Amino acid sequence: MNSSDTETAFLTGSTLLTLVVLSFLLERALALIFDHEWFRLIPSNHRYKPIIAFAAAWLVCWYYSFDVLAALLEPEGITWLGILITAGILSGGSAVVVQLVQQIWGFSRENREAKKELFRLKTEAERAEFQTRIAIAGGNTALVNEKTNTQNIG
Repeated sequence: MNSSDTETAFLTGSTLLTLVVLSFLLERALALIFDHEWFRLIPSNHRYKPIIAFAAAWLVCWYYSFDVLAALLEPEGITWLGILITAGILSGGSAVVVQLVQQIWGFSRENREAKKELFRLKTEAERAEFQTRIAIAGGNTALVNEKTNTQNIG
C-alpha cells in the first residue's frame, strides 16, 4: 500500500466516521424538538419529522461544506448535489448511517456470522484431521504430535 492509498483510506475512514458522529449529534438535537410537548400536540406531526430532519441536515452540511460524495469519490470539489445527498443520508438517522457504513466496510451482521461459521468449520476440519492422524498412527498421540510439529517447522 503506497502513501496515496494510505491517505485515501484515512480520508475515507475519517469521512465515514464524521458522517456517523454527525448523524448521532443531529438525531439527538432533533429529539429535543420531536419529543417536546408542543410538537406532540401538532396533529399528524409524524409527517413533518422527515422534512424537518432533512432541512436541519442540509443546513449543517451546507454550513460546514460537508459533501460525502466529494470526500469519497474525489471529484473537482464540493457540489450542491453532493450536499443534498449527504443531507438525505444524515436525515435518515443514525441507524441508517451506521448500516450504510457497515455495508461499506463489510461489518454487517451477515459478514460477522459468516466469519464465525468459517472459523467453526476450520476448527472442525482441524479436529477431524488430528483424529485421522491418530487413527493412522494407531492411537499414538505422541507420534501424531511429533509429526505435526515437524510439518509446522519444515
